[in-house]
This record gives sequence, structure tokens and C-alpha cells, in this order.
Amino acid sequence: GHFEMAFNTSFWEFQGREDGGEIFIRSPGVDRSAMAYTPAVGSGAMPTTWYGEYMISRKFAVDLHDKLEKEWTVAQVPQKAQWLAISSLYQGATLSILGSSICELTLDKGSLQKPDQVYTLAETALTRALTEIDATGGDFAVPYGISTSAKNLAYGLRAQLRWMRGDMAGAKAD
Repeated sequence: GHFEMAFNTSFWEFQGREDGGEIFIRSPGVDRSAMAYTPAVGSGAMPTTWYGEYMISRKFAVDLHDKLEKEWTVAQVPQKAQWLAISSLYQGATLSILGSSICELTLDKGSLQKPDQVYTLAETALTRALTEIDATGGDFAVPYGISTSAKNLAYGLRAQLRWMRGDMAGAKAD
């Protein structure tokens, strides 16, 4: 849900402002404050920007992966192996979009990173997802109709990422 919200918001932001969207938000009477790149603040307020929503999506995927890997057992989460892979897929997808969308960012109070550094993190997550998918016994459908094949989704996301990095051989291999 967090990723979908982020994707929808960013798509509107990146694509919707072109042509007709730009005309709409420049029209008299349109509240342009809603288009700002500043997150909402306050008690428990969720960021209202595409960037903040992607950061929530990434953090949720990271935290879920950590809990699945270090705290929860298969008895507690029967499909643990699948959820590990899914959380890696979402982490990789989120980082890929962030790397392709902004000039630099920080993660978890870390150092400032350029797009290629973020792409490296995304590729690591997607490669880990492929290993985790194999650990499930082969492949599975990602819930809620996201994909009929987690493996195809991982390869597709990684191929796109490698293409964006200029790694045509790696993209072709995927």
C-alpha cells in the first residue's frame, strides 16, 4: 500500500505536470501549496509528497525484512520465505525509483548519496530477492495481483535498473 501510494503520487507529479497538468496547476484559483515538496509535520502526520511516501515504503520494506530475518519464525509467519523476497522486491523497486528521480538523498540519517550509490543499493536488494525467491522452491505469485511471477518481476526490475545505469549487458542478461 505504501509503495502504491508513492508510485501514484510520483507518477502524477512527474508525468501529470506535463502538458495539461502544468496548465491545471498554473490556473488561477488552484492551491499550489499542495504541490510543494515539503512533508507534512505534526503528530504522526504522513508526508504528503512522493518522496516522503517512497521513504515510508522503503523503511517499511527494510523493517519487515529485518523482522522476518531476525525475529519471526516460520511457525509465526508460515510464508516467511516469500515475504522476505517480497520485502526485498519492494525495497529494490523503491530505491530504483528514488535513484532515478532525485539528485541525491540520505537514508536512515546516513551520508549523502548520489543516484549511482542508490542504484547499487537497489541492485543489491533485487539480487537478494532473486536468491530469496529461489529459496522458496522456485517461484510464486506476488499477492494482490502484483505479478504472477516474483522471479520475472525481480528480473524485470533489475533489468530496468541496469539499463538506467548504462549496464546494457546486465540488462540484456536479465
